[in-house]
Amino acid sequence: LVSTFVRLVVRPQKADGHPRLFFSASDRQKLVERARNPKLLALWTYLQTTAKTARASGELVHGGDVFEMLDKEYLLPSLLAYFDVLNRARSRIAYNSFEAYVANSEEARLAAKAALLSVARWGRWEPPWFKAHGQHTYYPAGLLAADVAFGYDLLYEDLSSTERAVVRQALIEKSIIPTFKEYVVDNRLMANTSNWIAHTVGGALIAAASISDDLSEME
Repeated sequence: LVSTFVRLVVRPQKADGHPRLFFSASDRQKLVERARNPKLLALWTYLQTTAKTARASGELVHGGDVFEMLDKEYLLPSLLAYFDVLNRARSRIAYNSFEAYVANSEEARLAAKAALLSVARWGRWEPPWFKAHGQHTYYPAGLLAADVAFGYDLLYEDLSSTERAVVRQALIEKSIIPTFKEYVVDNRLMANTSNWIAHTVGGALIAAASISDDLSEME
């Protein structure tokens, strides 16, 4: 007998502004107080140090160009280059957007916003091997989508309406739609022990939650 427990988190039908993914604007002061709590000093220092390191990890504007150069026939030899770019982008967006929101750091805010928009403008979030072999996405694209959604949620007020639309379009076209094609239309199951579905679908769901009430009829 196999049992599966599913926990559903029901939010209001119409979310009230941003942030709303993991906490709301009313929680900001609590986060500020935790950052100043001596018991959490080591954690907050780690977060800020990681954010600073991520800011200095190289440019990301041409990350999408790097992906286009990866091998379409053999996947594994080119994965190091893929993960290098993708993980640097994820770290810069997530840590810096959080530091900017809690500590009101302008340096972190600018770094997170620049990375967010660079990633949104990449041509693809998965290696070209996948499309060449009839697949639509790869699990790290789901991880990236979750961090892009997190950055969008925290930086919402710092983005222009045009920039918000760019990020929303990227989440839809590079995460939500490919995931739907992969696991609904194609009904692909990698293996019973695979974490691909969890990461890919989880990232797409987080992406959808972050933008669900912001879409216009044109998107």
